[in-house]
Amino acid sequence: MEDDSRAGQGSQSKQVTMQDQATSPIMIEDDDDDQSNSVDNRTPDEIRATNTQDNLENQSNANSGDDTNVLESESQSRRNSSRRRTSPRITREQEKFQALLQELSTPAKGEKAENDDDAEEDGDGSASQSLARLYQKATRAGLRVTKANQDEILCWYKYAEGFENRVRDIRTQDSSVTDPTARSRAYREVSQHLPGITEANLRKKTQKARNIYKVFVRIGINKIKRVKSYSADAISNLSSTQIQSIIDRFSTDSVKILHVVT
Repeated sequence: MEDDSRAGQGSQSKQVTMQDQATSPIMIEDDDDDQSNSVDNRTPDEIRATNTQDNLENQSNANSGDDTNVLESESQSRRNSSRRRTSPRITREQEKFQALLQELSTPAKGEKAENDDDAEEDGDGSASQSLARLYQKATRAGLRVTKANQDEILCWYKYAEGFENRVRDIRTQDSSVTDPTARSRAYREVSQHLPGITEANLRKKTQKARNIYKVFVRIGINKIKRVKSYSADAISNLSSTQIQSIIDRFSTDSVKILHVVT
């Protein structure tokens, strides 16, 4: 009965007086009447079951939050990866293309207006005659390009031949000099007459010239005149296997000719 009386009094007032041993009464406000006055009539097993269920729900919510964070992280990673794939990357080919655009955008000295040549062609003769003249001019230009390409191949051939002769002369003058040492000396001698050209660049160019030399010294320098579509740079970039294949091909042809003659 005393407990029921105290519970009734508690429901009528939202303040509880607590008497401390050494101080005056302290007033503490209740947060919730129902919470402070409600009696938990559940059995211990029911309480444990409820607590277990709450823990499972909290764990599930935590795991769900982790999964969400993982998915968001993966999504962000995919977006970053996509941006990296689509971001512009300057390659050697792109640099060459940009250089071509720059050349095309730079007027040449003495360049005529775009329509000057057209006016010259249209001013004399019929359309068919004009086309025929253009065809002939294009053909002659192509022949000049081919001739210039062959001249470049021949010049690199002679440069490599002269370089090898200089290395041989150095070693002849001093038999104790090794081949690498003789080549380094030849590079220094040549670079003195090429201001603005580094020795490293000279070595690279010389090595490419040697590839041209290796091909035509074995198959014949006269074969240079047969080159129509391959540039000097393309031949200089041939691999050792490709160079040997060319040499073997012409060596086989030479053997066949000797058999026919005999």
